[in-house]
Amino acid sequence: MHVIVFAMSVYYSPADHGLEIFGELEQDDLCYQFNMLVVWKRAADGDLLWAMDSG
Repeated sequence: MHVIVFAMSVYYSPADHGLEIFGELEQDDLCYQFNMLVVWKRAADGDLLWAMDSG
């Protein structure tokens, strides 16, 4: 059995974690790389959460 890990990721399915995307920034001038900042709003209390990712 194969588990699709990205489906459990907050990046790909924020609603499954009680979140909605509030905003995001992505550097788009990179070749075969990425830099991103995502801000989510938690539905339960309205708190904002953020994370950065790159690769």
